[in-house]
Amino acid sequence: MASVPSTSWLETRAILDASDVERLEHARALVRAMDIEEKLPFLHQHSPGVERLGIGPFSTGTEALHGVAWRGPAVTYPQPVGLAATWDADLLEAVGEQIAREVRVHHGHEQPASLNVWAPVVNPLRHPLWGRNEEGLSEDPLLNARLGSAIARGLRGAGPVWATVPTLKHFLGYSHEVDRAATSSELSPRVLHEYELPGFEEALASGAAGAVMLSYNFANGVPAHLSPLVNDHLRHLVGDPDLLFVVSDAGAPTNLFSIQGACADLTEAVAAMLRAGVDSFTDHDRDSGPTIRAARAALEASLIQERHIDQAVVRQLVLRARTGELPMSPSAASTAPNSPSADRPAYTFDREAATALSEQVAARAAVLLKHDNAALPARSGSTIAVLGYLGGTVLQDWYSGDLVDPVPLDVALAAEHDGPVRSAACLDVIQLLVDGAPLTRTSADGLRLSERPSDVPRLPDARAGSIDPVNLEVLDHGHGVLSLRELRTGLWLAPDGYGYVRASSERIGGWSVQETFRALRGPDGQTRLQHVASGCWVRSERQTGKLILGTSDPADALPLTWHAISTREEQARRAVDGADLVIAVVGNEPHVNGRETEDRTSLALSDPDRRLVELLPEPGSRARTALLLVSSVKGHRDLPVGGRLISLS
Repeated sequence: MASVPSTSWLETRAILDASDVERLEHARALVRAMDIEEKLPFLHQHSPGVERLGIGPFSTGTEALHGVAWRGPAVTYPQPVGLAATWDADLLEAVGEQIAREVRVHHGHEQPASLNVWAPVVNPLRHPLWGRNEEGLSEDPLLNARLGSAIARGLRGAGPVWATVPTLKHFLGYSHEVDRAATSSELSPRVLHEYELPGFEEALASGAAGAVMLSYNFANGVPAHLSPLVNDHLRHLVGDPDLLFVVSDAGAPTNLFSIQGACADLTEAVAAMLRAGVDSFTDHDRDSGPTIRAARAALEASLIQERHIDQAVVRQLVLRARTGELPMSPSAASTAPNSPSADRPAYTFDREAATALSEQVAARAAVLLKHDNAALPARSGSTIAVLGYLGGTVLQDWYSGDLVDPVPLDVALAAEHDGPVRSAACLDVIQLLVDGAPLTRTSADGLRLSERPSDVPRLPDARAGSIDPVNLEVLDHGHGVLSLRELRTGLWLAPDGYGYVRASSERIGGWSVQETFRALRGPDGQTRLQHVASGCWVRSERQTGKLILGTSDPADALPLTWHAISTREEQARRAVDGADLVIAVVGNEPHVNGRETEDRTSLALSDPDRRLVELLPEPGSRARTALLLVSSVKGHRDLPVGGRLISLS
């Protein structure tokens, strides 16, 4: 493994070791044996390989920010901002190692995971309102560099064959979401070298990472995807310029001409990026055609030379050779792709050990802000009341895998504590009324009016006997955004593919969140619902009475009366009555009011959470109290500063 001499990483580059010398020579020989039509497909994220040379298909990028994402069940660790709250580089390296081992498991599946993992994020956390703050580690450049390098070391592994090739994200100056591809981050030389670059420099110079992903924004007026620092600085940190593989972020090549105005068309964009040192184009999803055609046209127009394409292909092949995916000998190439060999050592993954590590890190990530009056530990046999929706759920974020064994706080306490544990979601329970009658739900038809208008013919309904009034829990996210969950099924309201509103979603999430609405109260005292993602208002279908999205005019929306069945205050008081320890759990949903493409506007608790805190027993009462903040936000001083915070009094 390459190592850093005793001098600062700013004064040196990684040592070129014998294994990489061999890999470079092998990759360059393979490229010399290809014709141009064989080389061009390597430029796209999804490349078919060259069968006659023993090079199989390849895709860049397995999302592995805090566990294997988007590939089904996987062990999930705290978000990186929570990982960093441990201040423990060794622990984070262990997390990286376990993630790499699970990536290797998924690499052996029928649809193999790429061994080029897109993690860690080493952008310093400049501002707590950044929508992707939870993906980063720290606002301190030294801590950011050390912890980012530790995760990368774990992902890379300790042997001569890399477990995975970590990709450092996102170069350069990325720190906001609104208009992220159209705005410039201004970095003075001092800010650039003392604050921005260390997170990338240490991991590359130490040999812990082998790839970099570029960012959407401009930096000092230059699109980051055309930054001269890729070739002039980053490639000088590694043992050979071809040992650094550089990938674009999704859709960024197209952004160069469609948003940023830096190029006239895709041909110019691909040519400019190749000259700037970009090796792989993440664009047009799985369709490599536009990228290949643009590169071919750029070559024919002399915007690039063939050597630019050769360099990009060599760098991808070296990356694959580092993980053993590209055999270094004909005998190795003849073995099954995922069979152990000198080039492909066996990797084992112990899910129980990984889960135990996740629990350990979660405990270490908790930050105790204040502890007065011996609030903890809970006394033996005492009664505990857990207040708040977040006390009974386990959240996922955009980069979470499917949770293996989620255990909410109230369930965990009930299993471990020897006294009674009560819990209350503290969400208002309502019925939505139209002309005094509640909305109903059938198993097949989703939500609809109890009665259709008398002037509309009734359609036959074979399931009329299954109609039930709908009781809904209201989760208020703040800033006028809410989600509605059917009490009976526990499913969230969302439109289906035809726009009909159904209780159908198991959780809030996805790239375009479908489970959020805005409630507009009109001068008539009635409330109209607007779907946030589409901007459409909820109306009722005339013939069927079904609720459907389908109007952009709030005047045409369905007027609703909110009828309270149970209030959060009533639920809290019942749970608190006679309790010895009251734990209020508050915080934010990572998909709402701040996430990728959406910066936060505030770090304040939502009004419902503030009111929940106000319901805690007064000082001097019989019950002791604890406040637990579950947050995906990084802040300063008394603001959220980690994966989880606890304030006890």
